[in-house]
Amino acid sequence: MVQVTVFSCGGIAVGIYTSQKIIDGYSHITFLAAWAAAASGEISEQINPNFTSPSIFLPISTLPDSKRMTIPMIQERRRNCTTRRFLFSTSSLINLKKKAGPSSTRVMAVTGLIWKCAIDASRKLRPPTSKHDHVMLFPIDLRSKSSPPLPPYCIGNIVITTNSTCARNDDAGLHSLVEKLKNEDDQVDSEFIEKLKGEEGSRNIEGSLLDEEDCDRNEDVEITSVTNMCNGMMYEINFGWGRPIYVSVGNGEPYAPPVKNSVILMDTIYRDEIEAWVTLSEDDMTVFEQDPNLLSSASLNPSPLESFLYWLSVGVGDQYIPYVKNFMALMDTKSGDGIEVWVTLSVEDMTIIEQDPELLSFATLNPSPLENDV
Repeated sequence: MVQVTVFSCGGIAVGIYTSQKIIDGYSHITFLAAWAAAASGEISEQINPNFTSPSIFLPISTLPDSKRMTIPMIQERRRNCTTRRFLFSTSSLINLKKKAGPSSTRVMAVTGLIWKCAIDASRKLRPPTSKHDHVMLFPIDLRSKSSPPLPPYCIGNIVITTNSTCARNDDAGLHSLVEKLKNEDDQVDSEFIEKLKGEEGSRNIEGSLLDEEDCDRNEDVEITSVTNMCNGMMYEINFGWGRPIYVSVGNGEPYAPPVKNSVILMDTIYRDEIEAWVTLSEDDMTVFEQDPNLLSSASLNPSPLESFLYWLSVGVGDQYIPYVKNFMALMDTKSGDGIEVWVTLSVEDMTIIEQDPELLSFATLNPSPLENDV
């Protein structure tokens, strides 16, 4: 399902709704990228989707209809929950990776911190006698891990979900949780993937899904699931009117309401940041969103335009962001006591304003950014 919305200001929003029974997030991005390349006429960026995966990872045809889901019992987890959006800046990710350990990636560091804070919130709200085991479901893309690697534009649901467990009495420290995630990730190697291929692989995947459903039915286990859309091409997609300034996931109502204990990770326009959409029960979120460990690394619901305005200072133009007429951005200078203004007008209006004597008595036109450093 596709919906295109054109706003009176000239902005355009493209909304896409797909079923994960058919494609995963990587396939979703491939579809958008191929569509955009064809629409813009950029032959050099043409993307050819590959449809060989069903012959490698055979579809499962023996599961009852009630069990054909990546996250079992999903309807039960859509009640009394709420979603918050957190932004992890470049500097905070560098510091977080150091705390998480030398083997951590930025995605694992963020996942580990969110998991830690979710566990802490759960343990704080529940009495010691009702402690739970906590399981993190983390998706692993099989394309690059296969031997030989599958084509990057391979279409299908080509991910495997790993299960990392923090038992009720286990240490829930950041480093410990990230090590659990890393250990599970290391298990998914070429030998493991071979066991997922063909008819035998289909049976193995079926068993894994049934085990996952049994785990979800266990009242002594709390499951948190992650959808990782980082390191994708979402901000490279260009239909011909410029690349997006903001990409997000919708609440999905009425098609796919938020799922309790779920996390969605995405890049921002600045590429080195991570945006996390976290959905928890209302009670758990009240504690989670005030966790000092979380707030020392992430900002709660900042304006999506903050990163966009920063991009204006480092790379404005058709390659990344098209010029917007009658637009002005104000920024501090390095010294902190000056203001830099980026002004975009029509060519005719700019010819007049850039020669305005009153403006030039207060401002310097296009000085070198290095002047203060020389």
